[in-house]
Amino acid sequence: MAFEVFPVDFTMLGTVFIFVVAGIIDLKEGIEGFSNEGMLTVMVLFATSAAVASTGCLEPVRWLLTYVRKGEKVDTRLILYKLFLPIGCLSAFLNNTPIVAMFIPVLQETAAKLKISPSKLMIPLSYAAIFGGTCTLIGTSTNLVAFSLAKKYRPDEINDDTFGLFDLGVVGLPAFLAGSLYVANVGSTRLLPNRIAVNDTILNPREFLFLAKVGQHIAGKTITAAKLRHLKDLFLVQIERNGRVLPAPAPDTIIGQDDILYFGGRVDAVDILRDIKGITIIPDGEKEIDLRRVKQENTIYEVVVGNKSPIVGKQVAELGFRTKYHAAIIAVHRDGERLHQSLGHTVLEGGDVLLLIAPESFLASNLPDHKTFSMIRQLKTIPPPRSYTIAGLTAALLIAAIVVSTVADISLLTCALVATAAMLLIKSLTPDEARKSLSWEVLIVVAASFGLGNAMSKSGGAQMIADGLIAASKPTGTIGLMITVYVVTVILNAILTNNAAVAVVFPIVDAACRKQGLDFYPFLLILMMAGSADFSTPIGYQCNLMVCAPGGYRFTDYIRFGLPLQIITGVITIGVSAARSYWWVWVVILGLANIIAILWTLGITTFWNGRKLADDSSTLVGDAEMGELDRKDRRQPVDEIVVLN
Repeated sequence: MAFEVFPVDFTMLGTVFIFVVAGIIDLKEGIEGFSNEGMLTVMVLFATSAAVASTGCLEPVRWLLTYVRKGEKVDTRLILYKLFLPIGCLSAFLNNTPIVAMFIPVLQETAAKLKISPSKLMIPLSYAAIFGGTCTLIGTSTNLVAFSLAKKYRPDEINDDTFGLFDLGVVGLPAFLAGSLYVANVGSTRLLPNRIAVNDTILNPREFLFLAKVGQHIAGKTITAAKLRHLKDLFLVQIERNGRVLPAPAPDTIIGQDDILYFGGRVDAVDILRDIKGITIIPDGEKEIDLRRVKQENTIYEVVVGNKSPIVGKQVAELGFRTKYHAAIIAVHRDGERLHQSLGHTVLEGGDVLLLIAPESFLASNLPDHKTFSMIRQLKTIPPPRSYTIAGLTAALLIAAIVVSTVADISLLTCALVATAAMLLIKSLTPDEARKSLSWEVLIVVAASFGLGNAMSKSGGAQMIADGLIAASKPTGTIGLMITVYVVTVILNAILTNNAAVAVVFPIVDAACRKQGLDFYPFLLILMMAGSADFSTPIGYQCNLMVCAPGGYRFTDYIRFGLPLQIITGVITIGVSAARSYWWVWVVILGLANIIAILWTLGITTFWNGRKLADDSSTLVGDAEMGELDRKDRRQPVDEIVVLN
């Protein structure tokens, strides 16, 4: 909500309670949403999304987005296209909130590799998830709310037989294609800011971690015997052995040959390791540091020291940080830059950003303590696969549930319940993870929306507002009414939430269509699209708000970049809904436009990389001719020099 005095779920539930007490609706009508199939489907899909996320099924997508060949110039437009397709496909079947949460650090990693601002990627991430959710019935909870209301108000017209899982895609797919075309080709220009977020320098692991490989000389010794304890300005974070991680190793832990040691500390303190016989420093770039392997049962947190914090003005060494907070400081940033002095001798100041490795209980233990830390943020990313077999089975179960609910006469809720039960059996999902995955705020809003709709209908308020809409749109006819419905729903999105907006507008639209004898089906599509697609504000949709800080955005960034897209989406939504039989024309035109744009960008990138290679080759050949005698002595041909470079 834009101006929130009470949380939206409490507000809606309280409003329904007032209607019940006032006698506008009875208790059964007020609470019927809590047993509604749509609400229960949303609940089960939260659990399935958690299973897919926690088993590492999304690892291939992470690899796709972060893979860049060394020295290759990659056009930002191609990165945005690579982003849109997988994120959109995932969001069409999974809850988009956890998807956006997991891919924020992935795109920060991508931005660091490409040396571009993350602000070029964060809003596109949110928009890709939003557009993906408009392509299927289960893409967003708003779609399921609108569908459930339609089945209740118009059971003969809208039901499981007349509205399938992919029917919304008639509008959603053209909108998705238009969105990718706009975001990739306009987003890579000046409409998206070239701004650095406050925490960007923190997210490069090479800023605070060093890797070393164990040689034969110290293999078989304990950490203490190998003199790896009490190193000046360095500490051993963990050991990686044959793909397995040993976090916080004890002093008597035996080191094995070829173990990878993770050290934290000062950048210039790495010279200490070079003096230890049997330790080989792994150069930057030779082995990528995967923060997911660093964490294990611990979690990486970013905390901001409060201005009146009791730790301000004290050295880290005298705080007893590990004992008091059960956390290890691995980096300190001040004014956007990492401090390279000794961690132990660093005097903390208000506003300092600390990077910590701590157990998951750290957040709950320190959240109430506003004096010490003014902000605590857990850095999340896609977890490594627990087991490729489990990850594959989990993905197969989700796909099977979708396919069966589409081709067979079985409800989506039943298929999702069976899939979730199977995930629990194969342990890709634990009961605790299932419970934690539930967003009670969303579920309460969805359930309360049915009581709110009942009150709007029974009180006569829906009919009164519908008469006003009909009168206002009379000069422009049905198209004018469609435009009005879209605009009103989008505006309510920014004031309320998407589910609440649909709950308020639905009975009004239903009354207007009944009075004028209009087909309700296209208006249902418009309601779903307007309720699920908000691009012009950070407050109208949770995904937009989530990317605001990582992208360093301001409110005006969403208006400048998102408002034109909101209008484009509205035009496509109304145009396709008014003439559904020609939806494929929109798909063909927009699909071809995207293909042409991609081929054009590929051509430019290929030309640039080819030119760069030619320039490098010419330079190398010139150097080789200048030093022909030296080359003969070394017996190293020019072609080999080019390859080595």
